[in-house]
Amino acid sequence: MIGHEQGSYHKGIDFQNFKKRRCWRPKCNKIETRVELFFDIQCSEGLSAVEKKRLFLKLKAKLIKGTLIRVVSQESRSQLTNKEIAIDKLLGLIIENIKVQKRRRATKVPYSKIQKRLADKKSKSNIKQNRGRIDPTDH
Repeated sequence: MIGHEQGSYHKGIDFQNFKKRRCWRPKCNKIETRVELFFDIQCSEGLSAVEKKRLFLKLKAKLIKGTLIRVVSQESRSQLTNKEIAIDKLLGLIIENIKVQKRRRATKVPYSKIQKRLADKKSKSNIKQNRGRIDPTDH
């Protein structure tokens, strides 16, 4: 996906707009600003087979009808801006889920840190042992 142009993904994208009333009166102005974007992973030419498989595995919970990703945008009052925002959200979602995570290497705690922790425990223990009531007959 990294080497492709952004336009190669538009084949599997469909938009749907919604009417929204500005007020409660029936003759009031209606605006269509909310945009729903549906992206079909299977139909995308910009994704390789490996990338599609990785998306299916990672986005399993977000898929509609097995292959569609739904992105909603209603942040702006302009429909065009909402379309651009929805496309940006989709691209971010795809790029984020295509990345291969690095494997975590288990590291050992350094010997000096273990010794420092034990020394701190010993000093705390001594402080607590030295606490106690002062016997007035000792003076």
